[in-house]
Amino acid sequence: KCGDYSFSGKLKINNIDCHVAIVADGVSTGLTDWLASQTAVYTIIDFLKTQNDTIDELIKSSIHSANQILINGTENEKKLMNTLSILICDLTNCKIYYANLGDSRIYGLHNGIWVQLTIDDSRSEPLKINGKTVLENGTPKFGSFLTNAVGDYRKNDVEVNKTDMN
Repeated sequence: KCGDYSFSGKLKINNIDCHVAIVADGVSTGLTDWLASQTAVYTIIDFLKTQNDTIDELIKSSIHSANQILINGTENEKKLMNTLSILICDLTNCKIYYANLGDSRIYGLHNGIWVQLTIDDSRSEPLKINGKTVLENGTPKFGSFLTNAVGDYRKNDVEVNKTDMN
């Protein structure tokens, strides 16, 4: 199985017709990165369908719920993590809500040009092996490291953005 899992479809959230798109990408080279992604997506969908709150608060709470489940472990697996992008279109009120954790991005089309709407939760650092900086053609080689992900034991900062469908 591959490490990503997604959902795209209509859901009733607070009795409002919404279109929901979620993409989760497992963080690991392990054999169960798919489990982190699948668990997060299922948890978020369940939460959105069964809880009542504003859509932006539901997004935050559903991600925190998925985060706690992954921290606690599932199917005897621990240390499951994934990046996540979620977008909810409130079809009744013509509003779009979106958020991301990690380096899974959301793009939007504005005046015929694709623009990145989200900011990656990552940082670049020089790669080191046994304490020594890895060089490539005499230049330090850099790697990207996540600073926020679902399943991370640190507090998840979920920023939900809201815009008109226009």
